[in-house]
Amino acid sequence: MPIHGTESAPKFNGKMELLNEFLDQYEDIADQAVLAGQDCIKGLIRYLSVNDKELWAGVPEAQLGDFDAFIKVVKVMYPGCEGDRYFTLTDLHTLSHNQSARPMRLHIKLGDYFREYIRVSQYLLAKAHIGEIERNCIFLEGFPSDVQAQIRMRLMIKFPDHHHEDPYPMTDVHKAAIFLLPGIAQVREKSILKQVQRRELYVLTCVLDQGAEVVVMPEVVWKMLGVGMRSDYRLNMESVNTSKDATLGIIENILLDFRGGPMYFQVQVTKHANFDILLGHPFFKLTSCHTSDLPDGEQDIFLTDPNTRKQMRIPTLPWLKRGAQGSQGQACADHSSKKMDEGF
Repeated sequence: MPIHGTESAPKFNGKMELLNEFLDQYEDIADQAVLAGQDCIKGLIRYLSVNDKELWAGVPEAQLGDFDAFIKVVKVMYPGCEGDRYFTLTDLHTLSHNQSARPMRLHIKLGDYFREYIRVSQYLLAKAHIGEIERNCIFLEGFPSDVQAQIRMRLMIKFPDHHHEDPYPMTDVHKAAIFLLPGIAQVREKSILKQVQRRELYVLTCVLDQGAEVVVMPEVVWKMLGVGMRSDYRLNMESVNTSKDATLGIIENILLDFRGGPMYFQVQVTKHANFDILLGHPFFKLTSCHTSDLPDGEQDIFLTDPNTRKQMRIPTLPWLKRGAQGSQGQACADHSSKKMDEGF
């Protein structure tokens, strides 16, 4: 028989899910040593920790010499080691909730969460205790709110036809997280540094355009903000007159606050534009934005924070009042049409 504590000796750390593996290893070496009855029970107890030795040796069956009866009593002390309740749905929710409260800046943390989530969810799927949709939904909830928002934004860009009520597949969420985590860590470091250095707040005029496929800002606003831009990620944009222009690059994970808390967006930068930011389809989808036309001709918009689910109502102004102005304070020809975008 292997000596307790050596590499070849069976080991048990008191965790329920490892009990059966420990017992199987012990029974193999006990059969080789031709142990039976009371000797088999005593040999098993020798491989336990001090606390477990006291617990196992204290049950009456440990003195009766019936190894099978002894094992039955032991398994009763570790509920869930057998049967259909090895893991429960509560275990999966607890894992996701606890992980969401921890910072996730490194791939190693993502890997730890991903492996443990697969281990628990695979068992629940095999026992039909959850479905694939529920599994995907709970997995995304395990990310901190800021990371979760950026994952949603990236997946919306990659899969524009994905229905907003359907959770993204776990594998796609995992790939998006792997892509985003290095940038998230870098952005957070720069953000902290900038807050310490200057603590500046910029108020920008936004234009709503649900027909636009991206969120856009002009180069002059990007330079004013002083944030980094990926110039290797350009997009060809086509205007209403079918002319095409390439953007200068993309600002990843820029923080915008619409009076309800921070949200992160991927913003394309264009050479020239007559607005500060144009909020296109990704904004509408992320915030579940919808409009309300009032009897007096005014219009409000309603936003839902994707992280906190808080709902905000924001008044808008016609772009004629807040848009580009000529030298005499009048709207220029490009903005004098009755059909205006809304600015707020």
